Amino acid sequence: MPSYSPQLRRSPTISVLQTPRLEPWVALFVDTGAYPLAEEPLRWLQSAVAALLESCPPTDELAVCLEVNALPIRSSSEVLRSNAAQWLPITGLGIYPDRTSPRLWTEDDFLDREYGDPLPPLMNSVVVLEGEQKSVRDAVRSMLGSGALSFLGASGSAEALLEDLGERYAANITEPALTGMPFYVPLLSLPMLPTATAGDMREWLGSANLYLRELPEQQGILLMASGEQARQVLLRLVPATAATSLDGPTNHLALVTPAHER
Repeated sequence: MPSYSPQLRRSPTISVLQTPRLEPWVALFVDTGAYPLAEEPLRWLQSAVAALLESCPPTDELAVCLEVNALPIRSSSEVLRSNAAQWLPITGLGIYPDRTSPRLWTEDDFLDREYGDPLPPLMNSVVVLEGEQKSVRDAVRSMLGSGALSFLGASGSAEALLEDLGERYAANITEPALTGMPFYVPLLSLPMLPTATAGDMREWLGSANLYLRELPEQQGILLMASGEQARQVLLRLVPATAATSLDGPTNHLALVTPAHER
């Protein structure tokens, strides 16, 4: 397990996104605090993710990724190097489905911007772990709370899921240097969800039925599931007193306090 410096932080809260257009997906945003996570929210999250994975059929597999730009500087090289033989990391490209196609910086990006203006976002490199399922699940436990972890779950093989996603996203890559990457994986963000539909989920996530992504900039984590058992696990994280906030014909985000160990 990597060693992360604890930071004092209040207990997490949960935002529940509920809209008929998103069905059968359930999405939670857990406000965990700053990354790397403090001990209390990390324990809570470890328990929640373990329950989520245990609810999935044994034939389901995970495609696990680490976002390179979000990896903790002090621990990233050490953790990857010490586990490379089991995790089998391969560099790929993260894609925001709601943004323009990723590209490299050009000379015009430097010459045409006003003083003080930020450069346009560069590509988002990810490391996809191609090891055996036991190894990549160990990676989930090890890297959870780092701020760099994301994974997709699907019925069947993770390899087939990644191939399907690669075909979906490769067709939209226009930067010659970024074509032919081994993997293209979706990076979902919080602003995408309030207006998202089940069709969007199929377009963005392919055959995946589970999605997790740590969001350091929002100091939280996105948890999503479409399978019935996994959906129930997510909903059980929400206190019964807040159940009425999950009903309604319109999009809304309801902030509620999580139910800790039950």
